[in-house]
Amino acid sequence: MQKLEPKIFKSNVKIKPERWIKRYELYALKNQWNKQDKIDVLGCYLDERDGRWYELTKQKVKTWDKLNETFLDKYISPEIELKAWKKLQMTKQQDDE
Repeated sequence: MQKLEPKIFKSNVKIKPERWIKRYELYALKNQWNKQDKIDVLGCYLDERDGRWYELTKQKVKTWDKLNETFLDKYISPEIELKAWKKLQMTKQQDDE
């Protein structure tokens, strides 16, 4: 049986944020955490840099649903933008263009 406990989230490592947060939610469900517990414990699973984001954000965002949305907005957007930029850089202009 695979352990459900999520690894420490590090935004500078190739981790899919949506997959990571799902694993975190499964772990929370297994441990019978309520929504406030999910907010309170999230910081324990973030590296130092992302932990600073969490500390600032949790003071503004008061619900788990909003924190989850904010997390995904923050960490998915740069990932998608970076992939698009890399793809664009690899695109070679045709001779007749």
